[in-house]
Amino acid sequence: HLGLALSALGVSVHHLYSVEKDVLVNEGQVHQVGAYSFKVHEFKESLGANYQGVKAEVSVLREGKNIGTVYPEKRFY
Repeated sequence: HLGLALSALGVSVHHLYSVEKDVLVNEGQVHQVGAYSFKVHEFKESLGANYQGVKAEVSVLREGKNIGTVYPEKRFY
């Protein structure tokens, strides 16, 4: 019973401190989420054996400094 209670507490605390935001983005745009900025550089079509997709190149900035680049992808199977 204690494990179940701790799991429920963990899920509750996670939702209190998380930020989720859906935005429509274009190349070159910068979006602010909390202390982070996300700059969208480009979109590319991606093709696999059983999917088509769109992949983005996005820089992650904090206080104006680039801390990394991510490549999110939306796939359609």
